[in-house]
Amino acid sequence: MENTYDLADYVSFHTGLRPASKVTLLRHMASAMFERRGLSRDQIEIIANRLLEREDVLSTGIGSGVAIPHAAVEVDILNDFHLGAFYAATAIDFDALDGRPVWVFFCLVGPKDRHVGRYVKSMSRLSRVLRRGGWAIEHPPEHPEAWEALIAKLLCEVSYKGPLR
Repeated sequence: MENTYDLADYVSFHTGLRPASKVTLLRHMASAMFERRGLSRDQIEIIANRLLEREDVLSTGIGSGVAIPHAAVEVDILNDFHLGAFYAATAIDFDALDGRPVWVFFCLVGPKDRHVGRYVKSMSRLSRVLRRGGWAIEHPPEHPEAWEALIAKLLCEVSYKGPLR
């Protein structure tokens, strides 16, 4: 069963996902992050398509069980950055750089053509924190509840300095 937790105004945490494929997972991420925020189905579909388009360019699976799908959309859809942290109960082949399946996903969506520097800095900071913070996941965590505190800490570290709030 999936659970959703809002950690800040524009950050949410989702557990218990059982994705069938990369495509269904990315579509689910867009819905999970934005349905409760009042976006229309058309707007959510645009976000999902942008995530898919970005993934077609190069996998956002950075390795060690982690992926950072991201996309930029028009300012009339979103005017600020949103981050979703997703824990999948079952691993998924995400074409990660190391070839390993992925269980933990951090999805960043922000406005296009506005705050481009913020978007790049946000992605850079998230990637850097994940690489240096020992977030490697060799096996799916047996107790996803234990990951809530760790991921909340990561998100606070990433958003504390400003770009993701």
